[in-house]
Amino acid sequence: MRRICDFILDERLRVVGGLAGLAIVVAILWPRPEANRPSYKTPLVFWRAGGMEPTYRDAIEQFERDNPDLEVIIGNAAIRNATDDPQRFLTGVAGGVPPDLIFFDRYALAEWASRGAFTPLDEFLKKDREELRQVEEQLAEARQSGDPQRVQDLAARLERMRKLLIDPKDFYPATWNEAQYDRDRDGRPEQYGIPAGCDNRALYYNEYRLVQEGFVDGSGKARPPRTWEEILTKRVEGVDGQVDRASLRSESADFVAAGVTKGDHISLRYNGITKLANVEEVVSARELKIRPKGEMPWNGRSGVTFKVFDGNGYLVKLSRWDRNGLLWRIGIAPVSWRAGNSWLYMYAWQNGGEFMSSDGRTCTMDAPPVVEALEWLTDCYDALGGYATVSAVESSYQGGWLDPFLTGRIVMRIDGNWFLVIAAQYRKDLEFGVTPAPMPAKELAKGREPISWLGGWAYAIPSTAKNKEGAWRLAKWMVSRDALILQENQRRDIATSQGMLFVPQLSPRYSINKEYYETYVEKNPQLPARFARAYEVFLDLLPRSLYRPVTPVGQLLWNEHRRATERALSHDTTSRAALERGTQVVQAQLDRVLAPPPGPAVPWTWILLAYGAGLALTAAGVVTYAYRKSQTKGYFRRQWYGGWAAATPWMIGFVVFTGGPMLFSLIMSFTQYDVINPAHWAGLENYREVARDPLFYKSLYNTAFMALGVPLGIVVGLALAMLLDANVRGLSTYRTLFYLPAIVPAVAASRRFLSWAIAAKWLSEKRCR
Repeated sequence: MRRICDFILDERLRVVGGLAGLAIVVAILWPRPEANRPSYKTPLVFWRAGGMEPTYRDAIEQFERDNPDLEVIIGNAAIRNATDDPQRFLTGVAGGVPPDLIFFDRYALAEWASRGAFTPLDEFLKKDREELRQVEEQLAEARQSGDPQRVQDLAARLERMRKLLIDPKDFYPATWNEAQYDRDRDGRPEQYGIPAGCDNRALYYNEYRLVQEGFVDGSGKARPPRTWEEILTKRVEGVDGQVDRASLRSESADFVAAGVTKGDHISLRYNGITKLANVEEVVSARELKIRPKGEMPWNGRSGVTFKVFDGNGYLVKLSRWDRNGLLWRIGIAPVSWRAGNSWLYMYAWQNGGEFMSSDGRTCTMDAPPVVEALEWLTDCYDALGGYATVSAVESSYQGGWLDPFLTGRIVMRIDGNWFLVIAAQYRKDLEFGVTPAPMPAKELAKGREPISWLGGWAYAIPSTAKNKEGAWRLAKWMVSRDALILQENQRRDIATSQGMLFVPQLSPRYSINKEYYETYVEKNPQLPARFARAYEVFLDLLPRSLYRPVTPVGQLLWNEHRRATERALSHDTTSRAALERGTQVVQAQLDRVLAPPPGPAVPWTWILLAYGAGLALTAAGVVTYAYRKSQTKGYFRRQWYGGWAAATPWMIGFVVFTGGPMLFSLIMSFTQYDVINPAHWAGLENYREVARDPLFYKSLYNTAFMALGVPLGIVVGLALAMLLDANVRGLSTYRTLFYLPAIVPAVAASRRFLSWAIAAKWLSEKRCR
């Protein structure tokens, strides 16, 4: 018995038994997703970027109840921006494991549809119309034959089909056309997405502030601006100004002829710094008496760039600066994502500009109307004190009830219809209005109506989706009237239960927007009249809303247009130069897409075989050479074999994870590749493009600086450390001076520095006198 007990308690047996028991427990508790799913249910993978609202989930659950053969598996793109960086989606398409349906930004559909990432939906639309026609014919035959049961069944089926039928005529043209792309370039664009929502932009304005500053109509009500010139008008500009404490002189500008008067607004710029002032008096055609806003750092300085603006414009009169010249209230920030949502796209369209030619082959971002629009935007930011100043102020802005428009720090903003929801949630008592965004006066004089710009998302089916029929059924349901009304009713109930006003969203469909307005606006006595009027403005602008160009380089065009805007507003370069640079970048990429390199596809099979053969020959040569050179035998020969065996895992890892990727990167540098389509030889074109890019040389400089700076810093630091320990004359004094900055308190050091700065300023002013 004792031997049996010792055997049971043996350490090795206890370890084996414990591991076996753990394995049994894990096997029993291991989750089995397929166990609770009936055999007749087919999984349908749906990806949606960002969070998933409860109302959205409820609509999907209703779809599952109506389609018991499908089970929707909701996923997420798991990236910060599904449009700028859709890497997970692209690798899923390339690897054959994409979602069956994806919620994708409409303006980005064309870029990836041009590369074969999405399935054209025209056949699905045609099939549904044909099936509907057949059911209508069958219903007519059943009525003629007098079969009441068949008539009832067919009528119910026809009603369900009509509810889910996608009619392109019911969609606003801008929303429908934005999801099209002519991949074959035969003049017949294909539909790659079903619009799932839309949003456009208009001007929000604070009625109280406008009345306070005298911007009223004949009845004393707030009068918002209708033209760019009302917001800001530039009277004169010069680059040779001479400034002192109280005057501005220029030999080239004629202030009298330009109509400069007392109270006009001046923007002064020198050495990257912008300062503001008001006109106190027009002394002569060449001289102005000015009153700076805050301290003027230039005294007797010449070569100052200046702009004089009409002091009665909306932007100047509605903005506020403190006694030190710091901006604390903004009349309007034209290009902003913290204080609105508007970009150069909208202003260029308002001015009659376009970013792509009608045939989609030429980027026209540097066209004169676009340049003119960007120059006007630059003037607006100069009048506020510079782009850097406005950006610094905007960096403190927050959302929700601390939104700058709701707290009065922004008087006007161009924003989307979604901001109505925010205002209804947090400031339903706010005195505000909404009107179409101002246009250039010359464009209104041509008879053009105010426009807006529109965006939104769409449901698209990847080209390698496994359940395209199920994805089409889900897409049809999610844009149907029943699904949209279900979600909007739930949003209304949630808002009402929280004591907030409810403002409906905008739909890409005419019929849905009409029902939204009648149900949630017109028949809602709780909704204040100002919110109803604002909603009507956005509805009226929908037919006149433009959308971003449908092009295979849409994301690059958007990025370059933003980069050019920021460079011009920051005065890194001129508006024309910034747009010309962006145009060159976009056009180069567009040419590569429209005219890919004629080289053949890369023969990866032969490359891998050659790589493997080269490795095998190299290994054989090394082993043969080492074997012949080795004179050891017996025990030491076995040790020699053991050394090679121990080094083999590292060598395999190097070949697979280091050498292979290095060779792959080298080969890819001579090809054109977009992840989805096979790589094609491009020769030296990639290297020629890099040589034409000025950022390449800057990166080389930065790399060389780091390569030399880091070792040099280490050497200098080591030398200082060795010097501190050297036995030389005056070492104690040197140590004291070296450690003095760390010993002296920061307050004392700053006070001493301030004293030096005051003394230096006094001496410089005395010298100027």
